[in-house]
Amino acid sequence: MQAIKEPALPYDVQSAVTIGKFDGIHIGHGKLLDRIAKRRKDGLIPVVIALVMDGRHIYTAHEIRPLFEENGVGVLVEYGFDNRMRSMSPEQFVKEILAEGLHARFVCVGDDFRFGRNRGGDTTELTRLGKQYGMDTEIVAREKVDGSIVSSTRIRGLLDTGDVSGAAGLLGRYYFVSGTVVHGRKIGRTLGFPTVNLDVPEDKYIPVNGVYASYVTHRGRRYASVTNIGVKPTVEGHNKTGVETYIFDFDGQLYGEDIKVELVDFLRKEMKFDSLDILKGQIEADKNKARSILQ
Repeated sequence: MQAIKEPALPYDVQSAVTIGKFDGIHIGHGKLLDRIAKRRKDGLIPVVIALVMDGRHIYTAHEIRPLFEENGVGVLVEYGFDNRMRSMSPEQFVKEILAEGLHARFVCVGDDFRFGRNRGGDTTELTRLGKQYGMDTEIVAREKVDGSIVSSTRIRGLLDTGDVSGAAGLLGRYYFVSGTVVHGRKIGRTLGFPTVNLDVPEDKYIPVNGVYASYVTHRGRRYASVTNIGVKPTVEGHNKTGVETYIFDFDGQLYGEDIKVELVDFLRKEMKFDSLDILKGQIEADKNKARSILQ
């Protein structure tokens, strides 16, 4: 997959395009990606315009690129919602970005899609302009689960309560955090539970602080684990929010290695204990509970 910053293909090829924020690539997004991937049989390259917004994201740019690739995307356009985008009329957007920039012959969007200056264009306008500029247009109804629309906002709400299993149902996969293992304070090692630590990027949306049954993937191998997200309040000193994981049945050093931590189920809220000995006992209980869930 090729990633570019401007909505203009560097070569003369026709494309199938979808557009959106794609904060978490949930099951609704998956329908759009499937539609454009299927147009490869018509000689069209699948292109995603991912509108990059400020703030924290369910998956960071580093995490989300492989997900696009897994879904058959050929070109990813990471495009900022800048003044140029805000000032374009709906027709300018279709003509300059879709027709001229991306050579689009097929465009697929959700039924809530709005575009152009002051969000003046809707799906009816997109369909009309698509015909004018030689594009087939498909409007896809938003996905619903339990009678409610699947959205990134809904997923964030579940993460805020620790309901990572509910979030997984909307995402179509476990919510995960990925990154490079860094040195921690080695408190877990002194308690007999050596852990791996990930720093959380500032733009990463994380669940409520707490302890989770989890999986860790390293170099293609997946391990059962238990993960704490939070500030480790029992340990003295200032602690920034981090992801700390104890990997079951693993003996080795992972410093400097890239791993992925998938959160499977919420065990308990993070809490402060009166002593490290009490914390050690609770960690053992968390470990046993996580093993039971993951089995």
